[in-house]
Amino acid sequence: VIVQGRVLDEKGQPLFGATVDEKGKSNSTTTGADGRFSLEVSGSESVLTISFVGYKTMEVKVGNQTSIEVRMTLANDSLSDIVVIGYGTVKKKDVTGSVVTVDSKDFLPGTVTSAENLLAGKVPGLSVTPGSGAPGSGAAIYIRGISSLNANQRPLIVVDGIPLDGNGITGSVNTLGLINPNDIEAISVLKDASATAIYGSRASGGVILITTKKGSRGNKLNVTFNSNNALAVKTKSLDVLSANQFRAIIDTIGSPEQKAALGNANTNWNDEIFRPAFVTDNSLSLSGGIRNLPYRLSIGQLNQNGTLRTGYYNRYTGKLTINPSLLNNHLNVTVNLLGSLERNRIADEDAINAAAIYAPTQPVYMEGSPYGGYFEYIDPDGFVNAKNPFNPMGILQSLKKSSANKFMGNIVADYRFHFLPELRANLNLAVENTDGKYSEYHPLTQASYARSGGSRYAREQGKRNKTAEFYLNYNKAFRSIKSTVDLTAGYGYYDFKYGVPAYVSTNLNGDVIWTNNADSAQNTLISYYLRLNYKFNDRLMLTGTVRTDGSSRFAPATRWGTFPSGALAYQFINNPNSKLNSLKARIGYGITGQQDIGSYYAYIPTYTIAPTNNAYYINGNFINGYTPGGYNTGLKWESTSIANFAVDFGLFNNRLSGSLEFYKKKTSDMLINAKLPAGANLASSIFQNIGSMENTGVEFSINSTPVKTKNFQWDANFYITYNENKVTKLTQYSQPDFQGYPVGSVQIIKVGYPAYSFISYQQRYDKGKPIENGYVDFNGDGIINADDRYIGKSPLPKYIMGFSSSVQYKKFNAGLVARANMGNYVYNNYAAAAGHQTWMAGTFLTAVNASSSILQTNFKTLQTYSDYYIQNASFLKFDNISAGYHVGKILNNVADLTISAVVQNAIVFTKYSGVDPEIA
Repeated sequence: VIVQGRVLDEKGQPLFGATVDEKGKSNSTTTGADGRFSLEVSGSESVLTISFVGYKTMEVKVGNQTSIEVRMTLANDSLSDIVVIGYGTVKKKDVTGSVVTVDSKDFLPGTVTSAENLLAGKVPGLSVTPGSGAPGSGAAIYIRGISSLNANQRPLIVVDGIPLDGNGITGSVNTLGLINPNDIEAISVLKDASATAIYGSRASGGVILITTKKGSRGNKLNVTFNSNNALAVKTKSLDVLSANQFRAIIDTIGSPEQKAALGNANTNWNDEIFRPAFVTDNSLSLSGGIRNLPYRLSIGQLNQNGTLRTGYYNRYTGKLTINPSLLNNHLNVTVNLLGSLERNRIADEDAINAAAIYAPTQPVYMEGSPYGGYFEYIDPDGFVNAKNPFNPMGILQSLKKSSANKFMGNIVADYRFHFLPELRANLNLAVENTDGKYSEYHPLTQASYARSGGSRYAREQGKRNKTAEFYLNYNKAFRSIKSTVDLTAGYGYYDFKYGVPAYVSTNLNGDVIWTNNADSAQNTLISYYLRLNYKFNDRLMLTGTVRTDGSSRFAPATRWGTFPSGALAYQFINNPNSKLNSLKARIGYGITGQQDIGSYYAYIPTYTIAPTNNAYYINGNFINGYTPGGYNTGLKWESTSIANFAVDFGLFNNRLSGSLEFYKKKTSDMLINAKLPAGANLASSIFQNIGSMENTGVEFSINSTPVKTKNFQWDANFYITYNENKVTKLTQYSQPDFQGYPVGSVQIIKVGYPAYSFISYQQRYDKGKPIENGYVDFNGDGIINADDRYIGKSPLPKYIMGFSSSVQYKKFNAGLVARANMGNYVYNNYAAAAGHQTWMAGTFLTAVNASSSILQTNFKTLQTYSDYYIQNASFLKFDNISAGYHVGKILNNVADLTISAVVQNAIVFTKYSGVDPEIA
């Protein structure tokens, strides 16, 4: 019996690509662009099963019908959602690994300039630490703690199948600046090895998959315009002495010359260099379909002024996606083209340091000043002595400009074989090209450059990255044995190349100050991968993956690494009609690799041209020599193994759902740039495979809809992550007395402690006040020296929490997003360095301002190693508070209008006394 029919969506529009099969049989078909299908079935007792992503699966008995029309309804069960994974998709209920997806309806509202900020407070185990605060700056991202010391720890970011380089480039303030957040449909975060091992190399820090918006079939044109306009203001500055406090101290401890030069002004230098900054973010998109050619075109414009005066960031983005279906829907082609132009002026951040120390008793301006009219400490020779600080406003005369032109595009061809519909071939060809420029100009009116005649230089950098991937996928349901097999086998080629032309720095007369030689490098990865997803009786799910990667960063003997993983999941309960709707357990283990150490040729003897000031003068000519570099022929892959166990649950029609996960993450053969004995190599330190590190953690998340009525709905989500980091090995051979690697003055990497733990003296107190040079004698030998320093607090948070809540009443909506870190500490470097009398009166010729902590400590000298300055940096931040109103149809029903107001970075609760407890 031949049954014909038509499948429509919830609005009555044709649904293209819906699957129609005969229940219990192997025959199936898909709907065409007009939603129609034709299928031969066994007889009148046959039952048709119709399914489509995001819609409830429907069953229709054929009976005596020869023409059937089916209208699908949207699925309200979150477990039916489709999750994007590496090289494919799966139903959320069939996921075996640790994968969290955040789609556009859950993104943070407001002015979001970079994609990673959409995820803040949304994903358990994901830490998104804001950058410098400069306009356009990105964020530092970590998944389940840090996993390496010197190798790249960032997650691999894949945009529409294009794995991004991830490394920065001259002229661009953020590697993700290419992507307009308004173009993003969903983001999937892959956290455990079962989910990430398909990406093998570069996946030890996790994987973030970004899916952008696409067009839809049908002739209807959809136009969307978004405009976000914001005012950004500085919320806190370094806590310095007021003019009166400054005068009182200098009158006591200053030299006669410093007292005479105090000045009569009352200047708050932070108020001078900072300003309210306006931000506008506009985007326009056109989407729809022309016959069988869906398309989406978008353009975006972001203008962001910096709160530090003179800084701004302008970005212009464009994206075109077309995704036609050809050959009777057997060939699906997707073309993605993304481009961006960035134009920036980078405010000189030296002004922030200067504002913290410049005397508040001096005025901003000085009549007759040759330095832009700004007050400066001018010597009799007309210049400013280098032993004096420079006016913060004068420093902002620097002209630092950057620009970047980025292009990224790919074409994906997915062919479902006519003779074997269960078999697909997928080809992905992609390029990622970036050209960046950076220039600096320091005029003669800038006091710090006047003596040298000013300064200017410009440098460029170009990147050319290529990707070629091909895989075969076989997906078939064997109904007789209640099994589904999904098998993927593929190959990947990834080539990364950069080049930097030579450039010089000159004064404004054209005299060369220094020369930088040209540089270029290339790195290539080749990969083979295989994955099996097996499902039995809709309850048992098994995933096995193996990937082997070859990296040109390593010698042929150690070039290849193999990264396997396996995961098992069992669906104990899947019943939408019971109070406990779903209960699933997952367990997995796998290994991923890392080879991104920055150096492209760490295993090869290399020579670089020596700088001009080291040239030889021979027969009247300067001859540049060559400098040999250190190398390690035995360098090999760093590997990270992850074990994961989880339970997922859903209750009350999935109005309450969540998961509980336990994981252990161990990195071995860490790529560390470690020091060598003198004369052992051609460098004092080289990359070596030494050491190991562990992260052990627990994640709990819960999503709920406590109230849901016809006119009112309240949604609330919460997660908490516990992560404990520990360095377990740092040497190739057992050395129990090895003291570890110091990092700066007050941090250390040592076995048995979290990475970058603080090492300090324990401060002694008298009536609540710290005693100068008063420290605990830990070893009891009667002498206070380095042997009495102890390893204590960690900068890594033990607990990360996120909370979001939204309410909707008729046309009104409101929401908030908050997150918290607990158990992390920060060394208040400013308070330590500038919190003593010697700093104020003995560092420069003139007196300089100090941290207000000096009022509590009365320290006369620098107390670098005191744990008084290691402060609790736990915090609770309300990142986002929003309210909106859906106006509805306007302009004769042509447009739909929604108005919203958002406060970002609204409230911070913390004991940390510095500007912000969240320091990357």
